[in-house]
Amino acid sequence: MNTHRSNVSGTSGVKTAYDKGDEYTSGSFYYDARYTVRSSVSLHALEVRWLTFDLWGRHVKTLSATEIQDMDEGKAYELSGRWNIYSEHEASEHYASIAYVAQIRTATGKVFVADVTPVLAEARKMSDKFSESDLEPTNAPQ
Repeated sequence: MNTHRSNVSGTSGVKTAYDKGDEYTSGSFYYDARYTVRSSVSLHALEVRWLTFDLWGRHVKTLSATEIQDMDEGKAYELSGRWNIYSEHEASEHYASIAYVAQIRTATGKVFVADVTPVLAEARKMSDKFSESDLEPTNAPQ
């Protein structure tokens, strides 16, 4: 069995922030993530997901960032993600997040999907109602 390790290192949670806009646009809240990725194999792409929770321990949404670029084995890559928050209430109640590498595409073209068992275990420490379907990215409101 081939095992490849791609991990997010450092403090990789999301935080909430506010962009005050300018004279032509109004301000808006957003989730912001800055993270470092290092892989044991060369990659062409990876998807990192963040599970966000409010201060009551409820799962709020699942954020997803897909990075498509050649990444050399063992080299650290500084990446970032930004997602709109459509409610000041959601921004004010943000408490914690869990990040994990959901899937990778190696330089040889093979796709590997994460074993979500440990992710589910951690998420259920925050919310006993968390289910495997909550791992799927949350769509933006229409």
